[in-house]
Amino acid sequence: MIYEPIAAGTELVRVHHRRFAPDEFSTPRRLPFGPPVIPTLDAARDDATAIAEAQFHDVPPGGDVPRAALEGRVLTRLRATRALQLIMLSDPSLLEAPASDYAHTAEVAKRLHDDAPAADGIAWASRHFPAQRALVLFGDRIADLIALSRPLPLDRGAGLLLAEEVAMRADVGLLL
Repeated sequence: MIYEPIAAGTELVRVHHRRFAPDEFSTPRRLPFGPPVIPTLDAARDDATAIAEAQFHDVPPGGDVPRAALEGRVLTRLRATRALQLIMLSDPSLLEAPASDYAHTAEVAKRLHDDAPAADGIAWASRHFPAQRALVLFGDRIADLIALSRPLPLDRGAGLLLAEEVAMRADVGLLL
């Protein structure tokens, strides 16, 4: 496995629903008789990648998203208080998988989590901004994130302007 290190003190950016705390890991609903579910937190190192991965991940270039999809979504900055080690994914079948393949990609992530106890999460090239990394952090291994900012609403004001700029850069239309 190839690891991508993230230095202690690195600023991370996440987009999440406003009802969640900035550093709160999400826990998908556990399935009956299924394996334990790992809490995760999606992030990036920059605003554009965080927004694109959270809001436009499954939208192809030239596609559209209703602006209502930004309702209740906020952008928050976090800091890693210790160095993190992320498994770097490069398999195109995983990176280009649509949302309908989520069960398969979740199985792969679970297997990587189980096989690499030193890994704090997974990193891969962002679909819309391939030079940037999208990140998923494992909540059972990280308790070392500090919120650096108040959540910025993406459905109005400066946050909406930022989301519109990212959509334009990603060649995604935001429809009224």
